[in-house]
Amino acid sequence: TLDPTFVLPYTRLGHIHCQRYFNTRSEQRLALCENAVNRAVSIDPDHPEVRLAHGKYLLWVQRDHEQALSEFERAQQGGVDAKYFIALAEWGRGNPERAVTILSELCDTYDPRNGGVCRSACTLYLRLRDYSEADRYCDRNIALLPNDIDALAVKAEIVVRRSGDIEEARRLLHSIPGVINSSSGRILQLVFLDLLDSRYNEALNMLASSSATLYQSITSYEPKPLLYAKVYALMDSMQMARACYDSASAVLEADLAKWPEDGRIHSALGIAYAGVGRRDDAVRHGKRAVKLSMASRYLGPRTVAALAEIYVMVNEHDAAIDQLEKHLSAPGELSVSLLRLDPTWDPLRDHPRFQALLAKYE
Repeated sequence: TLDPTFVLPYTRLGHIHCQRYFNTRSEQRLALCENAVNRAVSIDPDHPEVRLAHGKYLLWVQRDHEQALSEFERAQQGGVDAKYFIALAEWGRGNPERAVTILSELCDTYDPRNGGVCRSACTLYLRLRDYSEADRYCDRNIALLPNDIDALAVKAEIVVRRSGDIEEARRLLHSIPGVINSSSGRILQLVFLDLLDSRYNEALNMLASSSATLYQSITSYEPKPLLYAKVYALMDSMQMARACYDSASAVLEADLAKWPEDGRIHSALGIAYAGVGRRDDAVRHGKRAVKLSMASRYLGPRTVAALAEIYVMVNEHDAAIDQLEKHLSAPGELSVSLLRLDPTWDPLRDHPRFQALLAKYE
């Protein structure tokens, strides 16, 4: 048992549980996180490690980037190295240039042997669409941690977003030992590459081979029926697609009842509703997702892209292009190479505004 007056174990537990809640949105993790952080704060609220733990709770759970930054800065003043978390809070506040400056300094000067920090710098540069810097820090990460499968996965993302080289991205993913049996995120990447390459049967086989029923990350939430629906829709097998969209809707409605403020679920449900012709409900949930995620620099861009996808599905192409313009004008996940490759956007190909958009951000 933990000594009820010894604060450091509670700060460590708070870190572990809050980070895992951020990645999974597990209610069990949330309870464990809050219990550990509250216990630490009750023992010694001014201890620098407690400031750090409380800041992580504010960052990862409450998404209160202003207060998180304040706690991290106080922890730094108290002698705890909180630069990495200051960078994350600055990103969340909408200061990406400040965030990557701090992370670059950490990688290049203060902590050059820390591959994880290099991967964070890589990820932020990737969202800024500075692919040269993203590639440089990703290579540093791989050199320091050659068995880091997440680094290889990010490298594959850089390749696709930068140049659209699907085969090279696929080669990188298949270089990960046991990738077919690895995390659902890697499976989803392989499925996405198959869709970009019009290898629809291969995408279906990949999904069928996976035991996962839900594919989720910090920014996405996709039950397997939704992924099947997207593949069948691209194959023009609309009866199968509609059945899968119906199944996905049922799953997502149940999940939304449990987590009504999760923008990822609203986005996914909006896409599922668009797939069954429920135009008004689809747009309503897409907009709700954007509103819920406005304060998050992690989730916000993905929900804007999802709303654009919904507008494409309900044949409101100008509205879709408006959202794509919004997405491309700020840090985010889509790139011109992806927009050119992804069949999701095929209905926009001949639209003059879409062509102008690609030329503007080339």
